[in-house]
Amino acid sequence: MKCHPEELFMKAMIIFFLALVSSSAFALECYPYGPNADEITAVQLAAFPESYGIIREAQKKLVINESGLYQEYDFGGGGLTIKSLLPMDGNTLMVLMGDGTYSDGLWLFDLNEHTWTVEEWYAFPNFLAYCMHNCTYYLGTQEYMFSSGDADTWNRIWDLGEGSFTCFTGFEEHLACMKDNEVWISHDAGQSWQSTTAPGFESIRYTDSGILYAIMSRGSDSDGLWRSGDFGANWEVVFYVSNLSCIGPNFDQKLILGFSQAESSTVYLKDQYDNLILLDHPYMQSPSRQMDIFPLVNTPSFYVVNDNGLYYLTDFLETTNEEALICPATICLYPNPAKDMLSIKLCNSEPGGSLILYNLRGQMLRTLAIASAKQFNWDLLQDTDPPLGSGVYLIQLLDASGKILTSRKFTLIK
Repeated sequence: MKCHPEELFMKAMIIFFLALVSSSAFALECYPYGPNADEITAVQLAAFPESYGIIREAQKKLVINESGLYQEYDFGGGGLTIKSLLPMDGNTLMVLMGDGTYSDGLWLFDLNEHTWTVEEWYAFPNFLAYCMHNCTYYLGTQEYMFSSGDADTWNRIWDLGEGSFTCFTGFEEHLACMKDNEVWISHDAGQSWQSTTAPGFESIRYTDSGILYAIMSRGSDSDGLWRSGDFGANWEVVFYVSNLSCIGPNFDQKLILGFSQAESSTVYLKDQYDNLILLDHPYMQSPSRQMDIFPLVNTPSFYVVNDNGLYYLTDFLETTNEEALICPATICLYPNPAKDMLSIKLCNSEPGGSLILYNLRGQMLRTLAIASAKQFNWDLLQDTDPPLGSGVYLIQLLDASGKILTSRKFTLIK
């Protein structure tokens, strides 16, 4: 067991200072936080005790903030990778961990005696979550998803079948989980589940207003941020972008997003107009792997876990630098490939421009004037003369002066 009192003292002083100042007095601020580690695998800041799963020098440990000191606890041997942490009560911490060994499962850590007790064996665990609406715990593995009302008796959710369950999110009675890149939803607080027709996503998250967001990051033309305004029944693309890695918390209509790769910072804020605003800081130049609310200061803030550690950011809502906007003009096409009807959404474009349709030989096939609509449908079979055949086409977006702003390919399958 090791302590790092000097490191914790400095971080505590930083938090104390931030608590005294107004968030509107500064531009973006970013501060390191948490224990010293080569990698942080799990974070629990929402409730007592503040706890982490870490890896340092190939040793996997549980770290708990006890009376202002970071205390480290070994599981035994080299330890197991901690995937999730949740307080069970004031005396017990639930620790989900595993690396494909016979010790994989849900373990209980006694906060007074500092001892380990296995609760259930679960091979290849992925996540542990708690839904406040129905007071139920959910646990996902590479085979099944389970639920428990008391964190003692766990039952497999048979409606969901077998598969790899990677994440869970909820809004009131509306629950959603990922199973083998499929979105499964429940509208009755988990009493019944059904699959959706959503495309293959990597991660999902509800906002506190009930908008369900999802990441597609499969190296395809459809990669980007998607959302559903009807609890997972129907989906629309927000914007196409590569290397999106995680969805963070929302602040009113603004959403925090993380990227696995970017030219500078990997953290952005999506504003209410679906623009991306760069939250630029030297600490944020490493791939973002996890982000959530940072509840330890009294100003809007969130934390980011990246390859260099854990950091929290404040005063990001004051960012108004116009040069920070990326993707100044974007064409979103769905579905792609299309069979007949193509939905077109324009982001950051001004009225008075036009869309031009080309084939791959460079022949102009059709011009559409843009009045004020930002989203409309185009009947590919009826609204072209001659009718389009199966193949790949290019749409260019031009401004009112004829300058090319951006372009997008799509495939027509008849």
